Amino acid sequence: MKNIIFIFLFLFSYLTCLSQDTLKHFEKKYQFSIQAGGYYKYFICERYIDPTTYKKGDKFKEHQYDRFIKIPTYGFKTGLLIDIKFAKHWYFSSGLLFCFRKDVFENNIDTVIKYYNSSTIRNIHNTVKYDYSYNNIELPLMILFKWKRINFYAGVYLPVLTFCKSTYTYVVNQFPQNPPWITSKKIIKSIEIPLKIYPSYQISYAFKIKKHSLAPYLGFDFGAKKSFYIQGGIIFSVYNFNNVKKSQLK
Repeated sequence: MKNIIFIFLFLFSYLTCLSQDTLKHFEKKYQFSIQAGGYYKYFICERYIDPTTYKKGDKFKEHQYDRFIKIPTYGFKTGLLIDIKFAKHWYFSSGLLFCFRKDVFENNIDTVIKYYNSSTIRNIHNTVKYDYSYNNIELPLMILFKWKRINFYAGVYLPVLTFCKSTYTYVVNQFPQNPPWITSKKIIKSIEIPLKIYPSYQISYAFKIKKHSLAPYLGFDFGAKKSFYIQGGIIFSVYNFNNVKKSQLK
């Protein structure tokens, strides 16, 4: 818990100092926005994971998903963004977002039975489905180029904290009972600091409603195992700061 508190204090201090220093040096505009949207996760290559040859010294995790199929999933993200202008048309965009991401791997139950590891209890080698749900706090680090009403984003999303829920579905042999094969589930919950990076590219079109800017956006995030996230949503500006006078900054 101390590590979690330290991370939030560090991120808050980082964003506050960055915005203050930028304003003092450049006396340019910055903007606070709320982002909300969803995504659909799919894959660049074949969804079936071909088995690889076991080598001496291989660990289980190196072949954990052999013969499994990667399943498309849905998720969403929402949070606060800050855009800081550092040159004409160019901005640095960051903030804090809550992102729900999901990984699912499924196997055919007949395939699991064929390669069954003899056991009367739940055994990781007899898993028929892996279902991972990630509730992430993510830090976007993006470069933003604004041209008229069109905004182009490029950068990365860094998960700094995640609440992970892992659900494992096993095949269990209960012979001599009938039916001999049943499934059983095991759920593990954990709080982790993940070492992941999601490269991201987005484009939005901004228009004004009174004093606020509303920008629908589309984009792509790229994940592990040749996955990508087709995303879309709204970026709504809630506060703008412009035409700063030196006297106001002292």
